[in-house]
Amino acid sequence: MPRLPQLTVETADEEQRELLEGTLKQLGKLPNLYAALANGPAALRGYLAMRQALVGGSFNARQREQLALFIAQHNDCTYCVSAHTLRGGKVGLSDRELLDTRHGTDAGDPHMDQV
Repeated sequence: MPRLPQLTVETADEEQRELLEGTLKQLGKLPNLYAALANGPAALRGYLAMRQALVGGSFNARQREQLALFIAQHNDCTYCVSAHTLRGGKVGLSDRELLDTRHGTDAGDPHMDQV
């Protein structure tokens, strides 16, 4: 089965490179998902626009990561669970809170309690 290459700033063409550099500036690193999406610049532009719109919503960073982690767990996506566990830790979620979030419980925030 063919796979999309994981582009880097060095292997990308000019349009892709501009998008990847913007991603690096925004996130501080280049996740594999973004590196693959850059193969179709329109796809990466759309994904980045969606991400930016969601960041401008009413949830704070912690709540966004909890929601993303809960959905990743529900979807049984190991890659996404790993990524959002890492990001959750960076926004201040403790190991216990990360585990509770994966199971849909958070006694500290009733808005995030899914049980």
